[in-house]
Amino acid sequence: MRRMYRHYRKLQDETTPYEFDAFVVYSSNDTTLVKDTLVQFLEKDNDFKLCLHQRDFRAGENIVDNIIDAICKSREVVIVITQEYLDSQWGKFEIDMSRMQLHQRNKNMLILIMLEDIPYQRMPDSLKHIWQVIICLEIDENLFQLNIIDQNSMFGKRLFESLKT
Repeated sequence: MRRMYRHYRKLQDETTPYEFDAFVVYSSNDTTLVKDTLVQFLEKDNDFKLCLHQRDFRAGENIVDNIIDAICKSREVVIVITQEYLDSQWGKFEIDMSRMQLHQRNKNMLILIMLEDIPYQRMPDSLKHIWQVIICLEIDENLFQLNIIDQNSMFGKRLFESLKT
């Protein structure tokens, strides 16, 4: 009997409690846009609980541990994509850790918000390998420049629905 259940592992179901609805990662150059626009729409207007590194990371703890912990404690990972983010070492690390979690959970939990028009050919291989299983949203540049995301915009509806499920 013991041999029969030796490799048994209970599967996580959708009732797994997460501390955060989403961990939002982005380039430091996009901090103002994310805090003023994305946080306003998701947290204040729609009651999602976000994990943001400058607010929710534990002081004095290794940044790598903070990133991994934030990904594990979040139901979704939202990555705000710009070329600068893709070129950064932390961006590559966050994408790799998110990919690993995506495979461990065996569910789509990665949402990309494209702030720049970056051709697929210029995407890192780590994203190309999972391109078919992630949610990719392109934001209307005018909305982001005006710090407006709302339920009436197509982007707002898609982002809300992606996080709600």
